[in-house]
Amino acid sequence: MGWNRGGHERQTQLPEALPVVTFAVGVVLLGATALLVLASLRLSRRAIKLERQELFD
Repeated sequence: MGWNRGGHERQTQLPEALPVVTFAVGVVLLGATALLVLASLRLSRRAIKLERQELFD
């Protein structure tokens, strides 16, 4: 019985940790996409400013 119980504890630990790991991965991915969006917005703003300067000059 003790050996079976130990195996069962190992099985319950994995599903408990799984949502935490997936949540952490999701948060990291969201953060990365947010940084990429901000970077692209800044780059596009710079490009628009440069184009406006070229047009006015």
